[in-house]
Amino acid sequence: MDILALPDVFRRDLMKTMEIKDRLSLRLTCRAFEQLVAESHAGYFRSGAILQDDVGQNSFSFYIGQAKFNDIEATEDDVLRQFLHLRNRLFSGIELTSFSV
Repeated sequence: MDILALPDVFRRDLMKTMEIKDRLSLRLTCRAFEQLVAESHAGYFRSGAILQDDVGQNSFSFYIGQAKFNDIEATEDDVLRQFLHLRNRLFSGIELTSFSV
């Protein structure tokens, strides 16, 4: 069965159950899946964070739950823009118990 042929409500519920790493893999499959991933809610996670790798360096890491995203080279002023760009490609919404910067 074609997953894209399922009613929207089923696709969105299915996307809520996927781990972040699975969402990353799925979005690389085709443009239709990339759009499905970007327009869906990521679900519920205990924590999220943006952490500077080393003080004085322009390298930041993003964490959602247990998933760590590749280090992003950015200035402190630019890191939020980079995070929003990543967010827009992975989900339309997410719920976190805690988030630290």
